[in-house]
Amino acid sequence: MSESVPVSVKLRVEAICTRFEVDWQAAAPDGVPPRFEGYLGEATGPERQALLAALLRLDVHYRRGREENVAAADYETRFPDNGPLIREILAEAGIAESSRSARPDTDRNLLFAVLALQAGLIDRDRFIQACTLWATHKDVPIADLLVEQGWLAPTARSLVEQLLQLQMAKHADDAAASLAAAAGAEARSALASVADAGVEQSLTSISGRADPPAAADDPFSTVLPTEEAAGRNLLYEEIGRGGMGRVLRGCDPALRRDLAVKVLHEEYRDNTELEQRFVEEAQIGGQLQHPGVVPVYELGRFADRRPFFTMKLVKGRTLAQLLKERSDLRHDLPRFLTIFEQVCQTLAYAHSKGVIHRDLKPGNIMVGAFGEVQVMDWGLAKVLPRPQRAAAATGETSVLTARDYGSAEDGRTGVIGTPAFMPPEQARSEAVDERADVFGLGGLLCVLLTGKPPFVGATRKEVMQKAAAGDVAESFARLEGCGADAELVALCKECLGPEAGQRPREGGEVAARMAGYQAGVQQRLRQAELERAAAEVRAEEEARTRRVAEAKAAVERRARRLTVGLAAAVLALLLVGAGGGFVVQHQAAERRADQARRETEQSQTVEFALEKASVLRQQARWGEAAVVLEQARQVLGDGGSAGDLLRRLDVAEAELALVNRLDTIRLRRSNVGAGSKFDNQTAESDYAKAFQEARLGALVLL
Repeated sequence: MSESVPVSVKLRVEAICTRFEVDWQAAAPDGVPPRFEGYLGEATGPERQALLAALLRLDVHYRRGREENVAAADYETRFPDNGPLIREILAEAGIAESSRSARPDTDRNLLFAVLALQAGLIDRDRFIQACTLWATHKDVPIADLLVEQGWLAPTARSLVEQLLQLQMAKHADDAAASLAAAAGAEARSALASVADAGVEQSLTSISGRADPPAAADDPFSTVLPTEEAAGRNLLYEEIGRGGMGRVLRGCDPALRRDLAVKVLHEEYRDNTELEQRFVEEAQIGGQLQHPGVVPVYELGRFADRRPFFTMKLVKGRTLAQLLKERSDLRHDLPRFLTIFEQVCQTLAYAHSKGVIHRDLKPGNIMVGAFGEVQVMDWGLAKVLPRPQRAAAATGETSVLTARDYGSAEDGRTGVIGTPAFMPPEQARSEAVDERADVFGLGGLLCVLLTGKPPFVGATRKEVMQKAAAGDVAESFARLEGCGADAELVALCKECLGPEAGQRPREGGEVAARMAGYQAGVQQRLRQAELERAAAEVRAEEEARTRRVAEAKAAVERRARRLTVGLAAAVLALLLVGAGGGFVVQHQAAERRADQARRETEQSQTVEFALEKASVLRQQARWGEAAVVLEQARQVLGDGGSAGDLLRRLDVAEAELALVNRLDTIRLRRSNVGAGSKFDNQTAESDYAKAFQEARLGALVLL
């Protein structure tokens, strides 16, 4: 790189080249190589020249590593204003300009035109005109001529160049072989009408080759498979039917994979508009790489020229079928809200790619056997022109279809969609954007919450009139009375705003609102669980307190009965005794009463001490428990008649001593300095001795 290039530019160029190399290495040895046009970005002036030169050197290096034929024409067609730089870099790599020949240039230019014809970007007349014009201006790439004449949009040119690169890679960079594989009968017939020696030479060359492979083997071929085979796939029974086509169950025998094969209805075979719409559905499904969109595997034609495409066979049930099984509106609502959130995420992704669905309804939402949720039937989908898109869909990764390379309009007339879920502007055949799908999302949520779509009526005409007028008063009334969370009702009403400007701008906003709502639900559930656990703890503490109180009351009742009995005895003595005998008996009765009171107080004190020590021991507060037991022993003194309490006190002290000793052994035998490993071998005898002394038998350590 020139020393005059600023350091900041060098750093950017090096970073981009590193990404380019990583992508090249990921594609090696048989994958589709990266095209460095996508790495140039918006670089201009000296920075663009420096970046182009660096990327070109890397591309030449890796292509030669794959033993591809590298020629200046490969790059001059793509970068017509950089011929000198291209030839200079190829000369550095030892690729002489003299090694080029006229034939490869002719074959390559014709291949570009053939691919544009096959993709439906130009018709047969434009194809012949372009080839005839190029024959008189061979110094100008045919791609430039098509763009200059206004027959091909610049974005379409980029797509065809990608197709050309793929085709060339499949045929070892042999332009003639690539042209022979791509040019079917229509293209060859059109080329035959071009009066030019070079074109005639190319046509003669490819006519001598074998017929091109079937469409299932070569996506650029016009040789079409039979309906029974559909390329390499096998077809079975019909499993569905829609307005434009029917769906057959199929199988890819090579991969042992079940397929769904959608084919245009026979009566629409010559309907150019419906055929284009059908092809666009396949192109959109093939480019929307999201779990919520059914992947499209292959696009081709039957022998009668009807288009078909293959896709994943989804096994499950529609949301409409699941909703019919609800016993009431609240039944399984959390599950349906989760399904709805996944639909919102799918639409958010589609909107980020500039695609709107235009026919959202429960019947177009498939819920798989394992919970997967997919938005089906993109037959009415539209790729929005860039000026109409939300800010989230203005990137370079938008979905491209053949219609994008022409006018911004999709050419469809009349009202399309399902009236019960149709946004007012769509019902009035006005321009729509992502907010039309937002209305559809509101319609789905309305069904989940109220059991009915936004617009209902006795006849289709009545429903259409309500949709066109934006009459959502009835659905709003149903939402107000459905009993759902206010947050959900508010979101649904915003999505169903009669005017597009009243709704969230695109699906991503609805998805974010739903995610926030679901997170709030989870937070409330967690809080409820914590409160339930706290209530259980409080109930356990209350039960423990109640047991202690009951034990205390029982002791007091025994003490009262004893006191009453002694008083009765004293009274009896007073009644039957006399003189000195009465005094002696009275004194003896008082001593017994005093003794009973002391024993009662001792019993209560020790009972409370044993209960408290038990609680402290469970909390591993062994020192405090020992103090409490010692105080209880001091209260009992020598025991007297409290033999049962003494035995219970002895047991409590023995248990506490054993626990304390075991913990001391554990701490003493932990080898902290050697990775906190426990010394089982030296601790075994200590544990055994402790249990033996506690008369619990020997401890066996496993």
